Amino acid sequence: MRFPKPMNAQKIGWPTQTGEETTLDRDSRSYRNRIESNWGKTKLYEFSWLGIQTWVNSLHDANGGPLAASSVVKAFQILDRMLEAAKLDRRLPFNPAEGVKLPRVKKQHPEDRRPPTYAQLWLIRANLPDYMHALQIVAQETGLRWGELAGLRWCWVDLKARRLHVREVLTEVRGKIKRKAYPKSDAGLRTVPLTGLACRVLRELFAVESDASTAVSEPVDGFRENELVFHGRNKKSRQGQPYRAPIRRSAFRRLWIKAIKAAGVARMKVKKYWAEEPHPETGRMRKVERARTDYWPDFHDQRDAYASRLHDRGVPEVIVQEVLGHERAGKVSGSTPTPLPTSLVRCSQPWSRRSQGRSVRCVWSRESHICCSRSASTSTVHSCIWTLQGWKHPRADGWVRHSRPSLMGSSRKAWRFITRVWLPNIY
Repeated sequence: MRFPKPMNAQKIGWPTQTGEETTLDRDSRSYRNRIESNWGKTKLYEFSWLGIQTWVNSLHDANGGPLAASSVVKAFQILDRMLEAAKLDRRLPFNPAEGVKLPRVKKQHPEDRRPPTYAQLWLIRANLPDYMHALQIVAQETGLRWGELAGLRWCWVDLKARRLHVREVLTEVRGKIKRKAYPKSDAGLRTVPLTGLACRVLRELFAVESDASTAVSEPVDGFRENELVFHGRNKKSRQGQPYRAPIRRSAFRRLWIKAIKAAGVARMKVKKYWAEEPHPETGRMRKVERARTDYWPDFHDQRDAYASRLHDRGVPEVIVQEVLGHERAGKVSGSTPTPLPTSLVRCSQPWSRRSQGRSVRCVWSRESHICCSRSASTSTVHSCIWTLQGWKHPRADGWVRHSRPSLMGSSRKAWRFITRVWLPNIY
C-alpha cells in the first residue's frame, strides 16, 4: 500500500483562494512576503498551534515586527484558509490555526483620524504640479475615491445639471491598469452633485483638452484614453503619437508626500522593525533593522474632509451616506470627526453674542436642531446653525432663510434642495 506524498499548504490551499482580482493581488503579495518565506517548505503535518502563534506575534509591530495589527490579521486569514482547505480535504484531522490569538486592532489617535481642513488642502494643492490641481480640487469637492477619480470619463460628467455619475473605476493589478465596470459596492453606483468650484475647474479642463471625447463606451470596447477626465503629465506615447496616459496611484503618491511636506502640514510616524534578509556574501539569513514611515494626511482623507463639510453644513446623514457611496451610515459618522477649528467656532458663536450688555444663555433643542439664545430682558430666537432646517444667521456666514419643505420628508425633496439650493450657495 502506497501512502500519498506529504504536501505543503501552498499546493493544496492557494488554488482555493477566490475573490476580486485586486483582492487576490493583495493576498498574493502578502503570501509571498509573509507566509511563503516562513512556511513555504513546511509539510502539513508539521504545522502546530504554537508555531503559528509565535509567527503571528513576530509579525506585529508592537513586538518589533514589520506589520500593523490589521495587516497581521489579513496575513493570518490567508494561512487559516489554506489549512482549513487541507482539513476539508481530509489531509489534516484538525486546523492547527484554530484558537490563535490575534492582535487587537487599535483605533488611531484622534488627531490622526481628524480630516484635514480645507485651508490645509489649499496649501497642499499649491505645492502640487499644475496638471494635478484639477484632480485635487474635484477630489475635495466631491469626495470620490481614487479609482473613481482615475476612471472618471467625460460622458459621465453633466456640467449643465452640475452633477457627475460614478459608473466605473480603474484598477491597477500587477502594474497593469484595467477598466472595471463596477465600483467598490452597490452604493458606489451613484450620482454626485458638483459645487461651483468643481464645475468651473471641469469646464476649464474640458476647454483646454482639445482631443477630449464625450463618447459613451463600455469596458469591453477598450481603454479609450481620450475619454478620461484626468490623465498623467505625458501627452505623447513613446512612438510620438498623442496619448492620454492614465494616472497611477504610486506616481501620484510620490507627488502627494512631497506636497504635504512642502506645505508644512505633514505628520510622520516612523516605526522601526526587524526583517530577515539574506547576507549579500554568504547568503545566510540575518536580521536587519528597517523603518516604515506613515504620513498624515493621506489622499483618501479628503473624503473624510468632504463628509465633515457636509455635516457642518447640516446635510442629513442619509444624504451624506448616498453621496459618499457608503452602504452603512456608521461608516460615515463614526470615522469623520469634525475638524477642530470649525467645532470651536460653532461652539463659541452662541456664547460670544451679547444682548444689552448681558451674557447670553444658550438653550439646545435636539428635536428641532435649533440653537436658541435667551437674554434676561428679551426672548429672541436666533439662527439655526447646525442643520439645514431653513435658518442661517445672516451675520454668521451670510446664509439666509429658505422657504422649503423640511428635510425630514421624502428623500426626493431633500435631494432637490441639496442640488438646487444648498450647493449653488456654497461659492
